[in-house]
Amino acid sequence: MPFFAILLTLIIILIGFAVNLAHMQLVTTQLKIATDAASHAGGRALSIHQSTDLAIAQVEKTIRANQVDGKYLSVLEGSENVNVVFGKSIRDNGGKGAYRFSPLDKSIVDSGQERASSLGVVGKVNISMIFGGSAASSFSPIRRSIATQVDRDIALVLDRSGSMLYFRDQVQLHAMFDLLYQTTETIEVSGYTKYHYWELQKRGKSKKGSWKDKGYHRSEEADSTWQVRDLLDTHTVPASSYERRLISSTELNNAKASLYSQKFSGNLIYQLERSWNSEHSLGESYSSSEGDKLTCAMAQYCHDWQNSPDAPRNSRWDYLSQGVKAFIDVLKETDQEEHLSLVTFSNSPTLDYLLTSNYAPVLEKVLTIRPNGGTGIGDGMLRSVEPIVSGENARLFAVKTIVVLTDGENNSGVRPLEAARTILESNDVTIHTVTFTPGADQEAMQEVAGAGKGRHYHADDGSELVNIFAEIANNLPTILTE
Repeated sequence: MPFFAILLTLIIILIGFAVNLAHMQLVTTQLKIATDAASHAGGRALSIHQSTDLAIAQVEKTIRANQVDGKYLSVLEGSENVNVVFGKSIRDNGGKGAYRFSPLDKSIVDSGQERASSLGVVGKVNISMIFGGSAASSFSPIRRSIATQVDRDIALVLDRSGSMLYFRDQVQLHAMFDLLYQTTETIEVSGYTKYHYWELQKRGKSKKGSWKDKGYHRSEEADSTWQVRDLLDTHTVPASSYERRLISSTELNNAKASLYSQKFSGNLIYQLERSWNSEHSLGESYSSSEGDKLTCAMAQYCHDWQNSPDAPRNSRWDYLSQGVKAFIDVLKETDQEEHLSLVTFSNSPTLDYLLTSNYAPVLEKVLTIRPNGGTGIGDGMLRSVEPIVSGENARLFAVKTIVVLTDGENNSGVRPLEAARTILESNDVTIHTVTFTPGADQEAMQEVAGAGKGRHYHADDGSELVNIFAEIANNLPTILTE
């Protein structure tokens, strides 16, 4: 009995030690989960929103979703459980060693004097032991977790099919022509009033079987040397026998459907500018040399369509170029080093620029492209992989990202989802997709982004597109480095 009493005491001590040890391990694990989740969420918020306050708010939201020892931790003022720190993490050994964290004061980051690439969450709790004693009645674990934005090798994969030459907002373009279609203009001629209706009427001065000028003209008395074609090109009549009429809605819709296969007349450009800007400086007419005087977006577009070797102002490609510029401007400001390559596609893809940290030639190339041809999205994606994964400039430790933009539906080569699956079979790549204008195949590109563990974005107009590219550039990959 004495021996059993001594042994029982020892057993109870061992049980208490085991229970306390298990409790300590459980709380430590819970604290690790809470701080890791909070730092990663806060790091993502810092990357996307570029705001320390929004990052702290995301840390608070996330850490309160993970209890520690049945308690809700908080970063709010007055709490001693959690502290958020901002700073930079740099890898030793020429970028191949461990990350070393250097803290920065929040006020310095907020003022823009320094840019934080890392966010740390320091969590601590004080718990009472289940089996307390004079030696160890409480336990106070501390856990620090740091999330860091990392370098990227990025492939921009851009749709240069013919539709990217269209006006930035097809709905707006059609609405303008609808407005002109309903408009009458009163003109005093020789003491009596004439009413001129706008017509989407193609007129051409015949020369050796070709049409010297195709465009949309205001209805007016035609010179007897001109011939007039109807909108559907079904017949030609001498101008002398042409009777003004308001075209039917069917003819109007057919004309709008073929807008981009026609040139735009100087008269239309002049009238668009005059309607938009009553203080225009064109005088009584317009010549092709006065493009810099135009202020109406649609007039600028119509002018450039037939006078500029580059993509017209206010075309879809023009806004894509602005989006790429916004993308590059953000990359220049990050502490990480992003390298950028460029692939464009129509019926077939071309590698326009290898991975580089010098972004100026990439933007210059985009600005000089005039889109044409079909839409081979999948082939463009496949062509973008080699330069960022195994090309001569690809970096071993950089995160690989593909950004694909299209305004249409795949009509050439490999389907986009099939291309994404092929890429992901043997490559650790994130694929973001962007669709532009209502005619883009949003569903297909959402599937691609889902397969590529990226995000899908959609823009109906040019200004949205520019903002999306800036957001993607800010959406830096974030990993836990401690």
